[in-house]
Amino acid sequence: MPTTSCLENCTRAAEPQSDQQVDMPSIQELGERIAANSAVVNKWLASMKCQRPSFDQDADQEFPSTVGLPEIETARLAIIDDTSALHDLIIGPGELLRRLCWGVGTLHNHLQQYSILTNGPVC
Repeated sequence: MPTTSCLENCTRAAEPQSDQQVDMPSIQELGERIAANSAVVNKWLASMKCQRPSFDQDADQEFPSTVGLPEIETARLAIIDDTSALHDLIIGPGELLRRLCWGVGTLHNHLQQYSILTNGPVC
């Protein structure tokens, strides 16, 4: 039985079917959308006198609730989606597949990136 590497399996699974067209926004377009939606969310945070979101030890543990505020929630979710797409475009398909297959970008890496391990417990 022939064996294939994880990268080969991931590459094959990620290939679009012949009739599919992948229409990814440009880096510039994603940046503009992120900036516009960030301005909406930032203006709302300032109007609510919310603490600036951060990973500081004394920061709020959760993002302020946007229940009942569809414009703010839509902007926030768009930021999340667009920053993820921008991240994927910037690292490129090869590195993205390696990270997916080999687990680069694990929880431990994120905890270190935001100094959560050295700042103390979050909860």
